[in-house]
Amino acid sequence: MKKQIAIASAILAATSYSFAEIALTESLSVEGFVDMSWSDTDISESTLGIDQVEFDFLFSAGAVSAQVDVEYEEAGNATEIEQAFVTYDLGNGSAFTAGRFASQLGFEDFEPTGLYQYSNAISTRNLPGYDQGIKYTIGSFGIAVVDGVTDGQIADGGGYSIEVAYSTDLGNGLGAFLGGRYNSVDGDDDQFVIDAYLTYETGAWLFAAEVVHYDDGTDVDTSALAMANYSYSDAASVTARYSVEDGNGVVDNTSKITLAHNYALADNLALIAEVSSVDVDGLDEDVQSAVELLFTF
Repeated sequence: MKKQIAIASAILAATSYSFAEIALTESLSVEGFVDMSWSDTDISESTLGIDQVEFDFLFSAGAVSAQVDVEYEEAGNATEIEQAFVTYDLGNGSAFTAGRFASQLGFEDFEPTGLYQYSNAISTRNLPGYDQGIKYTIGSFGIAVVDGVTDGQIADGGGYSIEVAYSTDLGNGLGAFLGGRYNSVDGDDDQFVIDAYLTYETGAWLFAAEVVHYDDGTDVDTSALAMANYSYSDAASVTARYSVEDGNGVVDNTSKITLAHNYALADNLALIAEVSSVDVDGLDEDVQSAVELLFTF
């Protein structure tokens, strides 16, 4: 997974995809994935193809490490540098990172390899994506100062952003996360994001609940998700998720119910099937289906 601040034991419980991390030299290796899917909705034609291909180049030499992620996405038919950063380990559990990296906020991962289902929840809509800047982490606390570039999820107006995140293990399988972000946008109202979630792991079960509050000065939205994942074998799990957005501005109230099944055909090959029902105020219910084949290396 890409996030530096996370409750690892809970998140990895049902997303144990195998990465070979192919060694190119003593200090350089590569890993990645190929994501293919068939999807269909009530309001659009079905699609079949390769959604995303990614190569992650990992460099490590003593206290210095670096990562460059190159990805191709079918949407937009574009190849880009998703992440490119250097990290210096200070040796006391803390580190400095500089470059382009993922936001620390959000329970759900940015990559399909870190999801329990095919699609993201509605609650990810107002969360940031990838930024360029610097970050300091110590233990489970992180603070970043970035340029606010977030791939259209929170608009960049030439300002800057400050992001703070903290996660903690409360014991007995319970974990908590709290994070926030302030965006200073040139020529526009400042933006605020607050993100909090809880995870609970017991036996083969994983539960999660998240609330995201977004305020850009004129539009205030609160979104949330509740998820349960059950691993009924070493190779298979089922997931139920409910997500909702209360649009107090220009966004209509929206809810999404998702059921998914995840089956590992091999250590590095997974088959994910999903069906979701999306309900937007004033519109007909949209049923969305997908079958995804995910290969990791």
